[in-house]
Amino acid sequence: MGMAFHADLNKDVISDTLWAVAAYLEVLALIPALVAARAGQPQSLEFARAITICRLFSLAFWSQAFAELKARSGSSFVGLVVLAVETAAVVLAVELLAAASPKSGRKKEQ
Repeated sequence: MGMAFHADLNKDVISDTLWAVAAYLEVLALIPALVAARAGQPQSLEFARAITICRLFSLAFWSQAFAELKARSGSSFVGLVVLAVETAAVVLAVELLAAASPKSGRKKEQ
């Protein structure tokens, strides 16, 4: 997927492709953490907060870079793929944050 859909901001196929592969793998890496959190396995709330903030900043960056991606390639397709992946990452991170957050109705163990 990284070979097919990568931003062309560096004008270097290798670095652009490696970035894309890393970005897509990072999104996929959130899925096992989310599944584990939903299954009741404790997750680090600090990690969930940090990854959510990171993904929000990344989405903000790519939202701003969208016009540049379109201008360089003449098509908005790759930019839309990048934005879709970044949006999915934000959704997964927020879901992880919600799953890792202490439940308000849970009684504290003594």
